[in-house]
Amino acid sequence: MKKVRILINARKRGATAILNQAKELLASRGFSTSNKPDFIIALGGDGTMLNAAHIYGKKGIPILGVNSGGLGFLTDVTFAQLSDTLIEIKNGKYVFENRMVIQALFNRSSL
Repeated sequence: MKKVRILINARKRGATAILNQAKELLASRGFSTSNKPDFIIALGGDGTMLNAAHIYGKKGIPILGVNSGGLGFLTDVTFAQLSDTLIEIKNGKYVFENRMVIQALFNRSSL
């Protein structure tokens, strides 16, 4: 697992800076960004994680949630932990967890 796609909320203040930091960190750990990734890094908060699940969940691509801000109930690691986490991934020390997703309709609009 060496090819990564980073998903970030570009509208958030500081998003470009943290994206650049993440890309540098990935490169220093032997990972590259790709449009055909082995896994996704959802870099942000719960909204970014949910967006990643919506886009990539049905494709079966694993998603690593990285919290770059507040609480982050759905994210697995903080940005400060990303370096160590990437080393673990590179060394094959990871576990996939399948998650269920539900969709609701309200007045014929998707929620």
